[in-house]
This record gives sequence, C-alpha cells and structure tokens, in this order.
Amino acid sequence: MRVRYKTSETGKLVRQAIIYTAEDHKIDPGKVDHDAVKIIKRLESFGHEAYIVGGAVRDLLLDRSPKDFDIATDAAPGRIRKLFRNSRVIGKRFRLVHVFFAGEKIIEVSTFRARDSEGFQNLYGSMEEDAMRRDFGLNSLYFTPTRNTVIDFTDGFTDIRRRRIRPVIPLDRIFEEDPVRMIRAIKYAATTGFSLARPLKRRLKSSVELLDGVPSSRMTEEVYKILGSGYAAPILESCIRWDLLRFMVPRLAEACRSREFRKRFLGRIGELDLLLSRRDADRDVLTAYLTADYLFTATDWDPNERIAFPDGFKAIKQLIFPLSPANRHVEDALSYLLKRKRRYLRSGSITYEEDLQRAHSGVSARQEKGKKADRGDRSSGKKARGRGHNRRRQPATAGEHTFQTEAAAANGRARNPQHAKGEADSGDRTNPSKDSRHPQGAGSKNTSRRRGKRGGRQGKNQRSGEDSPGTSRKGTRHPAHAREGRDVDS
Repeated sequence: MRVRYKTSETGKLVRQAIIYTAEDHKIDPGKVDHDAVKIIKRLESFGHEAYIVGGAVRDLLLDRSPKDFDIATDAAPGRIRKLFRNSRVIGKRFRLVHVFFAGEKIIEVSTFRARDSEGFQNLYGSMEEDAMRRDFGLNSLYFTPTRNTVIDFTDGFTDIRRRRIRPVIPLDRIFEEDPVRMIRAIKYAATTGFSLARPLKRRLKSSVELLDGVPSSRMTEEVYKILGSGYAAPILESCIRWDLLRFMVPRLAEACRSREFRKRFLGRIGELDLLLSRRDADRDVLTAYLTADYLFTATDWDPNERIAFPDGFKAIKQLIFPLSPANRHVEDALSYLLKRKRRYLRSGSITYEEDLQRAHSGVSARQEKGKKADRGDRSSGKKARGRGHNRRRQPATAGEHTFQTEAAAANGRARNPQHAKGEADSGDRTNPSKDSRHPQGAGSKNTSRRRGKRGGRQGKNQRSGEDSPGTSRKGTRHPAHAREGRDVDS
C-alpha cells in the first residue's frame, strides 16, 4: 500500500489517495476484459490517463466476473472519438463515448467530471474531482490493469472490506440531483449483501417521492437492468419493502399488496434469475416474466378462454406503464406467454426444462434463432447443388479444349449483346475486304504492325508449319481472341 500526497493551499503535504498494490487488492487479471485493456493501453500510449471504474472494480474486488466495464480518462470526448474509429459520441447533457466491439459489445468511456458540475453538465475536471462525483464509496475506485493498482480517494476500499454502502456526495444533494440513485442503492445492497449506512437509510425514506419526476426512458432502462442482472428477485423484493416499486411499475406494485400474488410474482422472477444463469435473454423474455402472473391471474379473463392478441397487448402495455419498451418486445413477450399459457395453468411455471438445460452461450435467444436459420439455409443450398458440385474437374483433351473455348466465346457473346452485334457487323474474317474496321484489308500496315509486335515466335511457328497461339489450322480466328477484337491469320 502506498500513499499519494498533494500540496494544500497553505503549502503543506496532505494525503490525496491511497494506492493499493496487487498484494493488497488481489484482483484476478484473468477476469479483466481484454478489450477494456486495449482501450486503456491506447489512451496511455497517446499520453492520457485511463482507468477501469465503477461497478467493475467493485465486482473484481469481490472476486466476481463483471458484466460491464466502464472507463474514465482525462481525454475529452472528441479526442477519444479520434483515437477510436469504432466509437460514437452520445449524450447531450453529458457527453460519453461508446466504443464498439464484435458481438454487440459496448465499452463506455467517459471524461473526468468536475466537482462543481451539477446533474449532467459537460464540465470536465481532474481524477480526484471525478471521484468526488461518484454516488457511493464502493463505486469510486479506479483500477489500472497496466500497473495492477487500485487508487482510492474516498475510502471506498475500506467500505468494501467493512461491507457497507456509504454515500460520497453530500446527503442533501445525492438524491435531489438524481433520484434514480435510490434504486441503485437498494440494488447494490441486494446484490452484494452490504448494509446501508444509517444516515443514508433515513435520507432514502424521506426522498422516495422524488422518483415521481424521473423520465420514463430512464426508469425503463433501470428496470430492465434489474431484470437482466441475475439478481432481480432480491432487488425487487427490496424495492417492494422500501416502497419504490410503486414509482417503477405502479399497477404491479398495487397487485403485490396481496401476499399470495407477491409470493407468486417473486417466485416467477426467481425463475428468470435461474434462466439467466444458463443463457442470455432479450427484453421480450424479461417482459414476459415480469407480466406473466398479472396477465394470467390478476385480469378479468377466464383462464380457460382464449386471449385475443390485441387485448393481451393492451393489457401488458397498461400494466408496465410508465415503462416504454419497444412495441415489438411487447408483442414477442405476449407470443411467448400465449405459447406457455397451458403449461402455466397446469404447473404454475412458464419455464421449460430445455430452457434450463441450454448452456450459457453469450448470445441472445433472437441471435441463436437467426443462427439456426442461417445453418438451415446453408444446408439446403448444399443439397440443391447436388453431388456434382463437389466433383473433381478432370483435365480436358485437345478436342474437348476446342469445344470448351468455342462454348465460352458463345457464352460471352450472349452475356454481352453489344459485343455480339459488333462481331456480326464486322463480316467474314476470312475475307479482309469485308472488314468494316479495317477497310484497307488484312495486308494493311496496321495489321502487319500488330502482327510484328507480337514477336518472332509466332512467325517461327508459322514457318515451321505449327499452329501459333490463338489460331487454328484452317486460318480462322480463335474464339478466345474473338472477345479481344484481334485478327489472326494462318
């Protein structure tokens, strides 16, 4: 462990940060994403500082495999965009850079934010100022894989050791600036098993109403992050206990007042967590598990009656309001549920055994379905080509060669009508006087000059009585040269 110092305004040395070495943090380098390391090395090679930040460092310290890797640097967004061609600048209120990699992977790169920036302002500062802008101590650590050190400005490393969640931003500002931090605090507590600091608990209880002003787009992203985290059941259970769910999904929160429905609903979300431990899932599957119990048990429909697709679509949209997923995800979710309705009524589950037995492949169900379709198309194409497609070509004899070249010339004339017309207008090549392109005849200076430029080998072959290349024994023009527009005499 080392200590980084800085000079204060009075000229004294004060502690700025604690640097933890590999012996202290014991992070497994094999769990660090290789593409994230490439981004950091490239930024450092151009004189910039770059670090892995946020939840990725927290998960690495807890010996977990992070799902996402975020990077913070002192380079401005425009500079990052110039260094990485596979990137795009996003955001208006606060600009970020997304660097794209194969497999739909995105690594977010942000610039250090200034301490005085409020909300989502584009004010950039130093690394220390950026650390003071982080929400909680366990998310304010900076890890550099090139030097294998963790830099701590806010005692976040100590918070992780003591298993506590402590705010970095002052309590009077932390939730007023961004009310979604309340949901994140509950999420971190549920996923890590850490306890919330007492002052943070009191502030959270008194600030719940601030969630009413969160835009639906941000709430949609936050809810689907929870559903796809693999810890959705304990997170949503905590949201119900802290009275946050009524601002996230109001109708679902009202239905969860019933103990029976709440138990059934949390069990369904537990099935989703088990499913995500085996494979990835798109938003349509996440929406299906979120709405299954309400659609089949909390509506006025008779379970044995058929659910009309428009009515089911409308019921799901009303249930998840104010969430705003794409309509195609809602439609696919309804189709997913209608196919499993009979199983749900019989066993109370919408998960098949084959879903749980499928190994985790890192691709979504939609991508896997597309790969199967592609494999089917390729296999059908092989059958259509037949056995002759793979048959080895045998060397042609002299007679076969003449037939093949004539056929190739005919095929070329058929594919190029203008060229075929030009040959028809040129007349009989055996009678040079009829050649429209050479009115002086075959004995003209142009023809003999071209014949002389082709070298003495042709004349030698002709004097010896052999066939020169591109001619036949009858003196007719070879079909291969007919496409080149050259005259050849015997």
